Amino acid sequence: MAGESCAVILARLDLVTPHAAKDPTPGAYRRNGLRSAGRWTGTEQSLTYVSLESGWVVSVTQTGSQQMDVTIAHAPNEAVHYSGTVTTRSQLQLLSSGDSGRP
Repeated sequence: MAGESCAVILARLDLVTPHAAKDPTPGAYRRNGLRSAGRWTGTEQSLTYVSLESGWVVSVTQTGSQQMDVTIAHAPNEAVHYSGTVTTRSQLQLLSSGDSGRP
């Protein structure tokens, strides 16, 4: 696998809040007397190496981060607030049959 020619695929996703009008509350929430406010944003990225010889995925790395600060309310004094950040990273690599996987 070392020195193998690979195709490299980079994919990126951006989770953005659209420029909403005065009330960004989804219709189904509004019909049930709920209101929402806040932001939920994030980015995700994956980098994939595919062997040009075998067509197998040799390695893939994915990273991501999301930030949320959202309030859902039924009445002024009845609200639920969610706030937090999630960060993820995963990496997979194809090993040859003789490789123990240890550095």
